[in-house]
Amino acid sequence: MFRLRCFRTFLRNSEGMFEKVPDTLSFEGAASIAFVYSTVHYSLFHEARLERDETILIHAASGGPGQAAIILSQQISAEIFVTMSLETKKQFLIDTHGILPDHIFNSREHSFAAGIKRMTNQKGGDVALNSLAGEVLRQTWLCVAPSGRFIELSKKDIVGNTNMDMSKFMDNIAFIGVNMLSIKVAFCIMQSGKRIGKMVLSTGPEDLVPKSKPYPFSQDAIYMILGGLSGLGRSIAARTVDQAARHVVFTSRPGATTPHACKLVDELTKKGAKILAFACDISNFSEFKDVLKTVKDNNFPLIKGAINCAMQLQDVLLKNMTLEDYNAAIRPKIYTTKNLHNLLPRDVDFFICLSSTSGIVGSRGRGNYNAGLPATSMNLGIGVGITAERGEILSYLKTGAMIGLHEQEVLAVVQAVMSGKMPIQAVVGLATGGHHLEKNGHEGDSGDSGADLQAVLRAASTLAEAADAVCVALVRKLAKAMMVEIEELDPTRPANSYGVDSLVAVEVRAWVFKEVKSDVSAFDILSNMPLQPLATKIAAKSSLLPPTISDTEDDA
Repeated sequence: MFRLRCFRTFLRNSEGMFEKVPDTLSFEGAASIAFVYSTVHYSLFHEARLERDETILIHAASGGPGQAAIILSQQISAEIFVTMSLETKKQFLIDTHGILPDHIFNSREHSFAAGIKRMTNQKGGDVALNSLAGEVLRQTWLCVAPSGRFIELSKKDIVGNTNMDMSKFMDNIAFIGVNMLSIKVAFCIMQSGKRIGKMVLSTGPEDLVPKSKPYPFSQDAIYMILGGLSGLGRSIAARTVDQAARHVVFTSRPGATTPHACKLVDELTKKGAKILAFACDISNFSEFKDVLKTVKDNNFPLIKGAINCAMQLQDVLLKNMTLEDYNAAIRPKIYTTKNLHNLLPRDVDFFICLSSTSGIVGSRGRGNYNAGLPATSMNLGIGVGITAERGEILSYLKTGAMIGLHEQEVLAVVQAVMSGKMPIQAVVGLATGGHHLEKNGHEGDSGDSGADLQAVLRAASTLAEAADAVCVALVRKLAKAMMVEIEELDPTRPANSYGVDSLVAVEVRAWVFKEVKSDVSAFDILSNMPLQPLATKIAAKSSLLPPTISDTEDDA
């Protein structure tokens, strides 16, 4: 297949973008075809518009693009002139592609331009496919026929802003640069000009993946990990010390009192790090200021980096949320970040705030979770941190567009953020657009998409028919929300018998309003009404029903 960013160990894409490799073709050969042929095909037929019986000059004809250009040009019976750099390549072009000897020129002898003119009765070539630079490019430009097309595949002269004879534009010649993106790899062997064909970058079992450089932590600096004695903070702290940090300060509300926290402090101390752990609410300005004073009194060096891992979840529907509920979630984020901003030195190397994808895409019950100095907010998906430690949160988030993250993946992102090469807000663990479309496509295939349901309701001849359609879609919606199989839900039982809570009821009510164009209360969904009668009530209130059904229902 051919697309951007293909050079990776694992690749996911639509099945329509893949083609089975024939048994007669190696994987390396298959990998070289797509890029080379797509580049040449685009150049010759979309840009140059090469036609039958026209003449074309192909430079570096024994290379991958050159041979592809020969094959494609021969398919439309164009007259082909080629250049090569070695005599051994000349025989290859004659034997393999049937190029006439008098149509082959040496690109290292600039007389090829005069030869092309001679062979075309001083007209020149209709199309020139150039991949060479310097004087060869200038000579090629001079031997293009009036109304001809010059296709430039090499970027060297474009980037170098090489001078050209502008008078040739009087002959209505088009100069077209084709820049097909690829992996930027310097192939010294290709630069030598001694290779025939294409070069494919491949990996084998014995190849080693280059080890990424660790972040250059200073041994004469403090690194603060706030809320770092639990969850993901412990992993970040261990990585920090493993990469040579020798002064680490922790803060958390309970302090180093839990077995996990005590074990972490002990392990880091044995590795040679000096650890200070404070029981402190860093959202409280005075408490945090006292912590910094204590650090200074202990003769610790200057603070050069800070990572805020602190968080507190207080999930509740917005209409029931108290001020204390609201503040409980924002204190560790907003107040703490503000205190860090005001109290930490201005020249820290990094200032990272861990957050959640809930702040990006929203989440039921989390309405409370939503100066320009260098800082980065990392919005983490499920799989690490508090979601990995609390199963009920993990199960709920998996129903949405969340993707699990491995601990090592998060640590790699943290290290990249420290280097300053990441954007101010780094979102990871959130489903991509392709994942979302794929999920919606599967729903559509199963027949419960909003468009299908609305079409059925508009065409319904009786209320019972509409209610049956709504019941099927309602069961599917509940099954997805509860993460159970559709077969496990019985339409003769109420939703509350399956553990549907107020948060799920709010989601289902929003779905009913959007897809069925009906309005029922969350209390109806949570009542003892079985799913089938509930579906009938929803259908009866739908504005999508034909007027005849609505009138009949009103008369009843």
